[in-house]
Amino acid sequence: MKNLIVLLLFLFCSIQLFSQLKPGASLELGYEDRVIALRDKFGIVHSSSWLNDKEFAKINLGMKYKKLHIYTDVKTYFAYEKFYRYNPFQAEYKVGMQYQIKCFSFRAEHMCSHSMEDKAFQDAYDRFSVVIKLF
Repeated sequence: MKNLIVLLLFLFCSIQLFSQLKPGASLELGYEDRVIALRDKFGIVHSSSWLNDKEFAKINLGMKYKKLHIYTDVKTYFAYEKFYRYNPFQAEYKVGMQYQIKCFSFRAEHMCSHSMEDKAFQDAYDRFSVVIKLF
């Protein structure tokens, strides 16, 4: 009987917890014209347009629990080959969390981007921020 009560209590707590979780998901398809520019120590700007004219697909997944929001997304750029064929070109990954206290949102996010071709372009950041909601 004791095991049954513990099992029922565990089941009840699990149901209560999962009923408060709010999952979310989205799919975004689009076109992005992007240029990467670097300025060297002599002031000369070197730019690359190899990410120009790229279609992309972005999948976003998230979960909210009370004031905590945890999310991740994957954005993949595609190179156009033929009218019906696109090859993956670059993948961008994000994972982050946000905690809301009244009008303040505390955020932490990591992003890394990796090339799927020989051009080996990589990008990354770790972001920590506070957002103040004014209205």
